[in-house]
Amino acid sequence: MNAIPLRQLNTEKNSIDFSQFFKIRKIEGEAIVELPHRHNYYFLLALQNGQGLHEIDFEQYPVVGNEVFVMRPGQVHRLQLEEGAKAYLINIVVSLYFNRVSFNLDLLKKVARQNCYKLNTLQFEKGIPYLDAAFQEFMQKDPGYEEVVKANLSIFITQLFRLGNTDRTPMSYAQERFDEFQELLETHIYSMKNVSSYASLMNLSSYQLNTITKSLMGKTCSEMIQQQVILEAKRLLMSTTYQVREIAYELGYDDIPYFNRLFKKHTASSPSNFRNNYK
Repeated sequence: MNAIPLRQLNTEKNSIDFSQFFKIRKIEGEAIVELPHRHNYYFLLALQNGQGLHEIDFEQYPVVGNEVFVMRPGQVHRLQLEEGAKAYLINIVVSLYFNRVSFNLDLLKKVARQNCYKLNTLQFEKGIPYLDAAFQEFMQKDPGYEEVVKANLSIFITQLFRLGNTDRTPMSYAQERFDEFQELLETHIYSMKNVSSYASLMNLSSYQLNTITKSLMGKTCSEMIQQQVILEAKRLLMSTTYQVREIAYELGYDDIPYFNRLFKKHTASSPSNFRNNYK
């Protein structure tokens, strides 16, 4: 059962086709209506002008122009842009082309902690030449275009990082492992709920993983897992017509009353009331 549509790019590690891991599209004038969905890649929307609404994991952002939206893999969003919008849409799969050697992946992850960057006209126009250059290189595909694309994209992301509210300190070991844990949660939350399984995937002990989550978030690993379950339940409640029992089954809970109690414990609302009140 595929509850929320997942848009995917190729994640085969041995592929040597750059266009399987990166896409950039330019829109000028057309309207866009996208129903709730998620991606298996990082998604950037650099919107020079336009009007509409962008919703990312229940946070609504009125679209007014001079904005950059950055989304992590797994986040759910819906997008409505009226006619006249001018923007770049960028997809990045973390892969052999986008890793710590050839691309500042740590910086992208830091930038992605903030979903919306509201810029002034001067700030936005400062980054446009780099997106234009990346787009032209990607379309023409001259020899070595991959490195030129990555160089221009790196400059754009660096500019965005400087303008945002992101942490400017070097990424620590604990932060790297915590980010890895969050990515695993997005991928495995439907089937994996115990701490030891995540720790094993990361070649850590449960104690080590708990120490990391407590030091950075003040929460145990189990609390982080439950938090992810609730977020996914909210996504399903708002993005599908599934009944509550179907959502519970989808998330791996056969005991429906227990699932209802768990949801209410974290939200002070039953799943049904959350859905009704949100609408």
